[in-house]
Amino acid sequence: MRTRDARVEDAAAIEALLRLLDHEAAPVEARLASPLPGDVVLVAERERVVAVAAAATFHAFEYPRPQLRVSAIAVAPTARRSGVGRALVRALEARASALGCFRVELTSAHHLEPAHAFWRALGYRDAGRRFVRGV
Repeated sequence: MRTRDARVEDAAAIEALLRLLDHEAAPVEARLASPLPGDVVLVAERERVVAVAAAATFHAFEYPRPQLRVSAIAVAPTARRSGVGRALVRALEARASALGCFRVELTSAHHLEPAHAFWRALGYRDAGRRFVRGV
């Protein structure tokens, strides 16, 4: 298993993985072809892509350095509980460090208890609530 930067030819596999999260479908191929500044999209592969992590750097006004904000991480059901997710998170953390970020942050829906256990096992802690409102 190896982790690497996602490529345009990974778009279909990434779309399938994002559907596991019930995320609104983004134009994955277009985003991979023309990433926004600070975008980080990594995949894990074992002969084929089995996991994806998407994140972006974010520089909040009140902090002197940016942070890496994870927006999605998905592992194919057949690859779960095999270390793939852990490897992908460690690759994100390494990228965050290389980008000068002081931390990695993410949000997770209240009902996703197995995901919360995963993040806690990797040393992440609960740090608050997220409030949203569409405009």
